[in-house]
Amino acid sequence: MKNNKTRFYKENSYEPKKEHRFFVEFPSDWDIPKWATHYVSPISRYQVDKNDYTWENIIFKLHDPVCPSIPQRLMKKQTKFPNVLIHINKLGPVNDVVERWELVGDIVRCDFGNLDYDSDQLNYITIEYKPRAIFLEY
Repeated sequence: MKNNKTRFYKENSYEPKKEHRFFVEFPSDWDIPKWATHYVSPISRYQVDKNDYTWENIIFKLHDPVCPSIPQRLMKKQTKFPNVLIHINKLGPVNDVVERWELVGDIVRCDFGNLDYDSDQLNYITIEYKPRAIFLEY
């Protein structure tokens, strides 16, 4: 019995993808560091009718460091939110890109976080993105 288990794991071994291995590339003129993204909601679509699908909005949650000021960088681009190209990269165990998504869409909402004297929580920026097209490059 032990030999069968050992053989199974050798023949069918794989490296699972992990949720925390990713980085997001926003447009280069936004100058947002790759490490700034804390969370990305799942990429998902649903069927509208027999032959048509639509994509769900994607939520990006970014760290809000003192420096560099991400809100300041986003506000400089506030009139240029349509037609935003974003890449989501999933990483393998040695930080190689094993999956790359290309998203074309619009920013529909930016939330720059709460202000509260009673809180000691970290501040995050939330971006809601409406994809018009999504491509899985590899």
